[in-house]
Amino acid sequence: MNHAFIRAHGWSVIGVRQFTILCRRPLRHNVQGPVDFSHDIHSTHSEPKHGGRLRNLLPVISYGVGDDAREKSQHTCHTNADNLITSSENLTEELEHSRVVSERDEPPGLASHTSDSSIPAVPQTRSGLYQHLIYFLHTSPPTHIKTLVQYHAAYPHLQSTRTYNLLIQHAIRLNHDRLVVSLSRDLRTARLSPNLETQKLWIRFHVRRGQWDDAWDCLLGGRHRDLTHVPLILWAEFLGQPRNKHLRDSLLYKEKPTLSHFGPVGHDLHTLSRDSVKSVFRLVRSAVVRFADAGHLDIAIQILRDVLRKSPQPISSDLSRAIIPAIDLLLSRAPQDTLSHLKLCNALDEFLVICPALQYNAGTLHALLRTLSTTKNPGWRGIRLAQAWLKRWGVRIVDSDVRYRIAKFAMKEGRLDIVQAMLVREFAHWKAIQSEDPTVSTPRVARFPRKMTDIYPREGQNRIRWRILQVELRKRFLRSQPLSELDHQNAWPSRPTISRGLRRLLRDFDIPQDSSGRHVEPIAITVSSDVVENNHDHV
Repeated sequence: MNHAFIRAHGWSVIGVRQFTILCRRPLRHNVQGPVDFSHDIHSTHSEPKHGGRLRNLLPVISYGVGDDAREKSQHTCHTNADNLITSSENLTEELEHSRVVSERDEPPGLASHTSDSSIPAVPQTRSGLYQHLIYFLHTSPPTHIKTLVQYHAAYPHLQSTRTYNLLIQHAIRLNHDRLVVSLSRDLRTARLSPNLETQKLWIRFHVRRGQWDDAWDCLLGGRHRDLTHVPLILWAEFLGQPRNKHLRDSLLYKEKPTLSHFGPVGHDLHTLSRDSVKSVFRLVRSAVVRFADAGHLDIAIQILRDVLRKSPQPISSDLSRAIIPAIDLLLSRAPQDTLSHLKLCNALDEFLVICPALQYNAGTLHALLRTLSTTKNPGWRGIRLAQAWLKRWGVRIVDSDVRYRIAKFAMKEGRLDIVQAMLVREFAHWKAIQSEDPTVSTPRVARFPRKMTDIYPREGQNRIRWRILQVELRKRFLRSQPLSELDHQNAWPSRPTISRGLRRLLRDFDIPQDSSGRHVEPIAITVSSDVVENNHDHV
């Protein structure tokens, strides 16, 4: 198609991704007056700018700028509202030229507003005003919040609680605190009754400002004086986090912007999950994280316990997969001490009593091992815990992350034999994978001193950390040996000796098997002569 012929007849060619769009050039628009429909659009000499999806389809809404962009404007916000009303009058006519726009090129959430030619130019119903506000909120560039408020105030007979909620929500998102207070006052002045959404926004506003007492009074001052019948959507707002500025201010005035300030929130949250268990899992995960971070481990455990008790029995596999991430979050946010570890172990056993169909995985064990970080003998206790879980859940419960965490704990404890055992099993796992799939390359044996890029070519992050752990084990072991026992001439295997008790404990510990069912032989860990000489000089 000849583009010169198209432009000569008053059309514009716009390239949107792989589509060619033909649309009329925008009408001449005066900010101080309405659109001049008598003007011949074929005589327009200025070419429209490309790049915006709807920029060429609607008159440009300028804030305080006239026909000439170089002239300084002196218009007020009321003039901007008149401009927005004038632009909405031309919305239907201009959108008729944009029907060829593909649905996948429209902004999300605007398909129902921009493609429907039945939308009147001027809102005539409350629903129409709400749809126009939604549209102007998603324009590019977005309409200023104060201009939206003036546009909303121009139709007092069409205002509703839903339109006020939309503006309040947008003002909270933009941190316009004074505007939120003003809109709430106008809502009462208009004699519109607040609904559940309005109360939710008020609670969110107070929580973001760190005003926990006001948020709690807002909840109790409404229609929900009985905490056992508070909707779940209101409880979810108390799990929000205040902004940094207001958090510092609240700490300055010795307030407590933590969940410990609201005991009933934690104690009564479980009474609200009666509708559908699947619909509250996202809230449950957020609640578990917030209570665990605030130091209320018992409340977080109680929430999970009550959710499991109210779940349909027997629990389905989908429901089990949905609740396991919440349990893993609880374990990953718990304090790292012996008391918390024992409390979590008892809680996990209690969860299994309530729902025997729960299937813990390697991620659950990995998160539980984290609580042993600051305890005494974490390596030995970690391997005992892994052995107990192996007997209950099988080999799948121990993966590379679990073995690595046990090895790191053992290295910190000084149990080099446990580190050696974990290395042997990890390398045996690699060999099992290589025997099953011959295309997988066998890990290279590190020879030092060499460049890191030569030692780990195309190795994954998991194998790199195991190789680094292997090198650290060699150094720790060689430093612990007397100088007389080091042989500088021969590169003999130097590795810690695994005790008889540890061998008995590791008898059934995650030894990979090949396709024929035979155990894979472990890979010997050797130390080169260069490493021996370097460590000898260092000692």
